[in-house]
Amino acid sequence: MNNQDELNLSQQQLEQEDILLSGDSVLASLGIDSSQVKSIKPRWKRTHYRAIVNWITKYQPDLDASNLQRVRGYLEAFHHFGAIDEWENAKDILSIPVNNSSQESLHLQLGIWGYYQEQIHLYRQSLGKLKDMPGYLWDSFCFSGMGNSYLALGNLEKALHNHQQHFALASIQKDIGSQGIALGNLGLVYDLLGDYSMAIEFHQKGLKIAQAYGYKSREGETLGHLGSVYYSLGDVNRAIELYQQALAIAREVKNPLQEGATLGNLGLAYQALGKFELAIECHQQDLAITRQIDAYAGEGQALCNLGLAYQSLGRYPESLTYMEQYLVVMQKIGNRRGEVQALGNLGNSYRLLGQIDRAFEYHQKSLRLAESLGDRILTMKVLNSLANNTFFVGDIDRAAELYQQALKLAQETEEKITAGIILGNLGNICEIKGEYQSAITHYQSTWEIARSTGDRNLESSALSRLANAQECLGNYQQALDYIEQSIVISREIGDLDQESTNLNTMGHLYYCLANYKKGITVHQEAMAIAQKIQNPALMCAASGGLGNIYQALGDYDRAIYYHQQDLRLARSIGDKVSAGQASGNLGLVYSSIGQDEEAIKCHELDLSIARSIGDRAGESRSLCNLGVAYQHLKNYERAIDCYQQASAIAQQINEFQQQARILKNLGVLQRLQGNITQGIDCQQQALKITRKIGDLLGEGIALYNLGIAYSHLEQFEKAIEFYQLSLINFEKINHAEWKEKVFISLEKVYNQLK
Repeated sequence: MNNQDELNLSQQQLEQEDILLSGDSVLASLGIDSSQVKSIKPRWKRTHYRAIVNWITKYQPDLDASNLQRVRGYLEAFHHFGAIDEWENAKDILSIPVNNSSQESLHLQLGIWGYYQEQIHLYRQSLGKLKDMPGYLWDSFCFSGMGNSYLALGNLEKALHNHQQHFALASIQKDIGSQGIALGNLGLVYDLLGDYSMAIEFHQKGLKIAQAYGYKSREGETLGHLGSVYYSLGDVNRAIELYQQALAIAREVKNPLQEGATLGNLGLAYQALGKFELAIECHQQDLAITRQIDAYAGEGQALCNLGLAYQSLGRYPESLTYMEQYLVVMQKIGNRRGEVQALGNLGNSYRLLGQIDRAFEYHQKSLRLAESLGDRILTMKVLNSLANNTFFVGDIDRAAELYQQALKLAQETEEKITAGIILGNLGNICEIKGEYQSAITHYQSTWEIARSTGDRNLESSALSRLANAQECLGNYQQALDYIEQSIVISREIGDLDQESTNLNTMGHLYYCLANYKKGITVHQEAMAIAQKIQNPALMCAASGGLGNIYQALGDYDRAIYYHQQDLRLARSIGDKVSAGQASGNLGLVYSSIGQDEEAIKCHELDLSIARSIGDRAGESRSLCNLGVAYQHLKNYERAIDCYQQASAIAQQINEFQQQARILKNLGVLQRLQGNITQGIDCQQQALKITRKIGDLLGEGIALYNLGIAYSHLEQFEKAIEFYQLSLINFEKINHAEWKEKVFISLEKVYNQLK
């Protein structure tokens, strides 16, 4: 062993010794003289005392032992005291301060480390074992401690029961201080149960007690808890005010645990406002504090929050790094539920990176662990994530099954908000299948849940989805109405991320309506917000939208610029899905200017990406676009092959809009080859699909194409009939560009009739 190794070993030994008080000092605090143990009678009691002395003075954990293993000597001594019914000493051993920066009692420190099940076991064993005032005080600790542990584990029913028991005990004893603690804890539970008025009532009562009796630290904690309720209600600015007051008090009274927790909450609030740099700064400070005081559960939460912040910014590789560290911490402290969440978050990260196989791998691990724990809420959340993966790869029917399983658990456990999210996901599946009215019904259910629970983020999301469904039906004005409502909410709650997303949706709707000027203005607003909050994923969306509009305007140089910017941004954050779409859009522009060879390269890149990540919808889209490029090059055989492959995939995944689009393209191709009758048959099939799913724009285009086909057959009366039918559709959706095309075509037919 070299000198450096000796130094490292010495440092490890010092770190290990730091956490434990000397064995002799512990024995002295317990009133035990080891030299007198041999005189203890009866023999069975003496045996337990010898074990107590040995565990306290001779136990040496391994150098790489976990914190739970390092304090095993104390815990074994507790069990031996319990076995001989000496509960005063058992209580005292749990009250020994852990010799670290937090200096908390052992039973509280276990919670800081994240050993909640161990805490519950110890509290349950010692509950009701002491009498008179010491017994009352200890039982208060036990009920409060069990309530907090169950809360951390997500068992709200048991958390509520224990905190109610604590409050009842404090009320009987007329212990105002203890009542204040219980009121605050009850407020936390009611917040998580979604009963926000009750939560505010309890916190305000607790705050009044803390202020009246000068409990400064508790005042700060309660202000922070009130902030969390207002955060849940969507009043993020009010939440930030309260968090800042709580943070000031935590620093004033030098309470690092509360300081770290408040910084974490403040970071989440800034995240909700799209202020990601401020959020990351708060989470980094929280992480530094939790590591300083060995608050492993808090460290894990800080790492998780950092991962989510970077994920929101579209910086997926950095997000993945923090999520991996979060998993390591949860495994280190044996927090199995935290491990389920960490595995699930890693699965989500890999999906966003386009590594769908890894996403499935982590979500399957997460599901197995959640089911082994019997935790229905965690199982529900993982099933929803697995369904998202399955939806992503185009296995729509299997995704629907998984969403239904998750929804059943959400309803059984009365997880209303999660049920609303899952209903929205089921709506997406209906939308893909072309069942737009069913999709709207699901989205409206989500909207109702959001309004009944006061979840404004969910309400904004539901309105945005309703807008998408109405867009698919060609009801652009109705879609605009929904998206405008969503924008109002996102602005009221200060959610810049959602506001930018909604503005991009609005810009696309104006593009669909050929109102390009408004579309450009709205996409530019979305871009400004995305740049302000430094979110490259939203910058991608704005760039793509602007590129599409400039292509429609015939400003191809600007269209290429924005699509190239979209592609560059998507690559920089490892977003393969967006990179594929951007490459495809770029290809469409090249086709518009006659550079079809260049277009084919772009579409082949899109196709390659879609296949590599299992994106079946993207695969069908890129094959269809390749068909268009080969059609322009008059390579009709290759074009038909691409269309047929695209159509087969669209049918497999029930993409009805895509099927109709391919049929319309095939119809045009058949007409160009002189096969007008076959072309008409394709357009009639497309017309049938668009009418079935209620796609007014798609129906109008199919009718227009039929008008062109009958014009070529010189069946002018029939051509006029189809043109006029198409015009009715375009007038319904107020599509100026298509209306102008119809008028021009009608004029040509009338001239030919003359």
